[in-house]
Amino acid sequence: MKVIIITLIAVLSVNLSLKSQINLRTTDSKSDKEILIGICNREGLLEKPFGKWFKKGYRRYHPKKKVIKTIKENNLNEYDIVIVMATWCGDSRREVPRFYKLLDKVNYNEKKLIVMCVDRNKEAPKSRMSKLHIERVPTFIFYHNGKEIGRIIETPEKSLEADLLKLINL
Repeated sequence: MKVIIITLIAVLSVNLSLKSQINLRTTDSKSDKEILIGICNREGLLEKPFGKWFKKGYRRYHPKKKVIKTIKENNLNEYDIVIVMATWCGDSRREVPRFYKLLDKVNYNEKKLIVMCVDRNKEAPKSRMSKLHIERVPTFIFYHNGKEIGRIIETPEKSLEADLLKLINL
């Protein structure tokens, strides 16, 4: 599993160095609307037409301060995070802006974050998505020292911050 993660991070890192490979757009096969595909970042999510739902979700989310404080004490920056999401997906449109707000509240270093947008087949160009075994989006995958420690899949059990704290306190 560690080799898969290192390979994925290496492939994604090479792609990140190529600005033209970030925030690529395509047309969704079902809705015929524009979606992001492949590696993306906050800037891409803030652009039209995605920015409307992203900003609204970000603004409306208020993570619990006590849990944020505890996450900060556990130094989330020791962890690498991969988000697999889809801009066509209602759950992704709800949870990803909230997750970014959470990351901002704990001062997470976004250089340790990889965001991959997928199509309806849970695929993205020039990636090895099948190695991640994604069935539902969004999927937030957490790594510590190159080893996967857990996932938040689609909808948190309690809240993003509570589920995250549970993962890093194991």
